[in-house]
Amino acid sequence: MSKTFFRAAKLVALLFFVLLSCKNTPKPRPKDNSLIRLIDILPFSSGIERSRRERDYLPNHWKKNPNRYSKLPVERRWQNVQITFNTDENLYINHSQNSIALAPNSNLIFDLNVSNSYIMETGSGILSATPYSQAEGKLEIYVDESLVFSKQYSDENLENWTKDRFPLKKGKKLGIFWESKSSYLFLGNPILYLENSYKKPNVILIVIDAVRRDALGLYGCKIPTSPNLDKLAKESIVFEKAFANANWTKPSMISMFHGDYAANLGITNTSFEVYDSEKQLYYSVKTPNIIRILQDKGYFTASIMNNVFLLEYTGVGVDLGFQELVQIGKDIDDTPQITEDSISFLHNNRNKQFFLHINYNTPHGSYSPPLAILKQLRKESKNHTHLEPFLFQYYGEIRYTDQEIGLVLDAIKQLDLYDDSFIIITSDHGELFGDHHTYESNGITGAKYGHGETHYDEELMIPLIIKPPKFLSKHIQRNKIPYQSSLVSLLPTMLGFLSIPYNPKDYKGVDYSNCILNAEIKCPVEKVVYSEGRQSESIRTPQFKYIRRFPGYSNYHIERALEPNELEELYDMRNDPEENENLVDSEELLSKARKLLKKHSLNKNSFHIKFPPNEKETEYSIDLTTLGGIYQVRGEGLSISNLKKNSVSFTFSPSPAFSEVVVETIRPSYEIQISIYRDRQLQKYKIGRLGLIGNQFTKVEDPRLIASNFQPFAWETSQYPWVYNDSKFYQTIPSQDKVRLGNEIKNILKSWGYIHK
Repeated sequence: MSKTFFRAAKLVALLFFVLLSCKNTPKPRPKDNSLIRLIDILPFSSGIERSRRERDYLPNHWKKNPNRYSKLPVERRWQNVQITFNTDENLYINHSQNSIALAPNSNLIFDLNVSNSYIMETGSGILSATPYSQAEGKLEIYVDESLVFSKQYSDENLENWTKDRFPLKKGKKLGIFWESKSSYLFLGNPILYLENSYKKPNVILIVIDAVRRDALGLYGCKIPTSPNLDKLAKESIVFEKAFANANWTKPSMISMFHGDYAANLGITNTSFEVYDSEKQLYYSVKTPNIIRILQDKGYFTASIMNNVFLLEYTGVGVDLGFQELVQIGKDIDDTPQITEDSISFLHNNRNKQFFLHINYNTPHGSYSPPLAILKQLRKESKNHTHLEPFLFQYYGEIRYTDQEIGLVLDAIKQLDLYDDSFIIITSDHGELFGDHHTYESNGITGAKYGHGETHYDEELMIPLIIKPPKFLSKHIQRNKIPYQSSLVSLLPTMLGFLSIPYNPKDYKGVDYSNCILNAEIKCPVEKVVYSEGRQSESIRTPQFKYIRRFPGYSNYHIERALEPNELEELYDMRNDPEENENLVDSEELLSKARKLLKKHSLNKNSFHIKFPPNEKETEYSIDLTTLGGIYQVRGEGLSISNLKKNSVSFTFSPSPAFSEVVVETIRPSYEIQISIYRDRQLQKYKIGRLGLIGNQFTKVEDPRLIASNFQPFAWETSQYPWVYNDSKFYQTIPSQDKVRLGNEIKNILKSWGYIHK
């Protein structure tokens, strides 16, 4: 067919859209501003057929997640996906972009009515609708009736993002037409923006995995590990006693971005996997994270990283809302690639306001810095050659990462972004090297070093520095925060610096920006720092550290459960800062620590067992098993005889009035099995809001049977115990949990040292 025919067809489609839109309630048109995201204003009527998505078979070497944060109605979110192309199989590079999906021979027409001349920018790539069909197609973009962009696609565009940028003139309609017999087109992050009109400052967050605070020169390390960071610190606010809110990557990163603990958001720490029930809880959280907040303020948000925990398709992570993500999964080779991609991003986005997260996996085990770096470090550290090889290699990894960050900082300056940007340097956790805290078969390296199993300061102390933009520098009144602080305070502090209003009750951290900018304002003090871990938790005050491991705790390398007397640790942080002497036998201090932990404990999935009045002072015996793992059992007058990871046995003598026992679990799950005996006789009990009868053989799996978001109305008249889940932890009813880890993710976790078998 001729080009004239296609153009005529497009004009007919445009006219049809205009007529159709006249019959419907008109949509609010976007006002002229510095940045318009086409994804946010997808038209209600378009040439995309939903049925095509259901019928067509696309290749399995790419990943697709629905855009969890789309502003589209739920039934139309399939048009807005986070599409991921595997752009380099050797380095495990997966490049994700929030995209508009265009099926073969489809179109979109936007009612913009803008009075400014914009720049349009979008990434684009194609996928064949079937494994054996040819990848081809033609994209044409019109403003009103004028063609402003045209591009032909072929096999070289298959699963490969390309970036296009071109000017748009003023107009009322923007038409996107995709002609193809057998290929899908994905438009990645299509935006319109006014060049050089963005509001500064930018925010650049650089997270270095597994860096202890005391391993950097600016915090007193005698080995020259961090010359570039030391120099940056002289222009920055330095938090001298910052701590992570978790002892391993996934919960720490999530809490950092959200200003709340990961388990409060539904992401538990029993294993790597993130289950469907956890995702449903996480995506139902109403309080936005810093990514979403800045995006709503006009920032373009991106992450360049080696961190599978910030990607939903991996099975071990969730989608935090970044518009663009580049994941380089290959250990060792990832570091220079992250630097290269970060510099490329800065160059391509220097005319837009952006929030960029850069996440180096170095110096996470396996501690393998380039030999040239080790040579240089040895040459400059002649008085420290006695260090164990692993520890010296760890320092070498930090020096290597510092060198790479130096290249990024140079690019920021060369692109004239340095004076207009916040630059934040931190880590997700520390690393355990103290011989008095570890043993040979512990740690992710397969030796005694690593993280994720303890809550000593070595694993939790992290660096935190914030380099302000130039316009703010002259207002800085405090460049050091000498008090105990933590990463949940990063979000409120940055919102304070950026003058973005928020409700302090929505976040666990505190805002340090006011006291940094005003010497007359006293800095807030985080009197208690809460940290979570795998089946464990801790609180730290300036006076003491209390560590609690959950019943049945066992780490990934010693396959035995700890004894009850090993589940608690207590240290005097003033007189014993290296945490050598466990004071758990000090009853007065232990009681104080337990009460304080209770005030700062996590939201938990709770099963309630209501008991009728006990006038004859009879005794109940209860055996309970749950899929979620036991966090704790609460109730007056109960005596626990056996408490394991997923089960508990206890006796209980109810009071003459109604009384209850609450069993809290680690992971959200409604699955439970209970046997209740009264005076050694098997007792019936009622379940959920409906009061169904259960006995020792009743295994409840369906949440509709046991869930009740209120106390069942009839329980006060019941002569039987009543069991229900209060549903307070849930916004929705979770589906059955299903998690599958692909080989790619298993290989990445192996390369990090997390998986040994």
